[in-house]
Amino acid sequence: MFDTQAASDPVAVTLSWTASRGIDIRTWPEDGRPTSNDHPVLYLVPVDVEPPRCTLLDDWIRVPLDIEELRARSDRLLARAAAQGATLIRVDDDGVLHVGDAVVILSEQESRLMRALAEKRGQLVLREDLHRAIWTDGEPNDARALDNRIKTLRHRIKGLPIKVHTIRGWGLLLDTTPA
Repeated sequence: MFDTQAASDPVAVTLSWTASRGIDIRTWPEDGRPTSNDHPVLYLVPVDVEPPRCTLLDDWIRVPLDIEELRARSDRLLARAAAQGATLIRVDDDGVLHVGDAVVILSEQESRLMRALAEKRGQLVLREDLHRAIWTDGEPNDARALDNRIKTLRHRIKGLPIKVHTIRGWGLLLDTTPA
């Protein structure tokens, strides 16, 4: 996902706003080839690079970014995603998980866990990376703390069209399930 650390930069703020709406932001060509996604992806493409061929839920925009064009492309991507029945997943700044129209309130640690999984949706996220995402100030005392967070998160998302898969010995993978 694109780094949006500079909170005072209007482009970074707009990119963060775009990502918070459920759009995966990737740089092209560093973040790979477009795939048949089940969620919207916006590629940031340098001027001197040929843009990707996109699917219905993909789009691209040239860097440096025009904020108004970024907002317009985001709106179009979200409209196409809604028309296709795509599952939009995001965790807002208040720790509320949004999956389509459903809303689930998460604890701070569950929010960090879900954000780490949602950012790499459909990809393996290593246990070590999850530990760093959840416990930013060091490892917890309980060796089963991550497993407990996962169990609680799975309970909270039960009935939603998403699932957390365990890849034994490696980590977790967030996936959408058919409705």
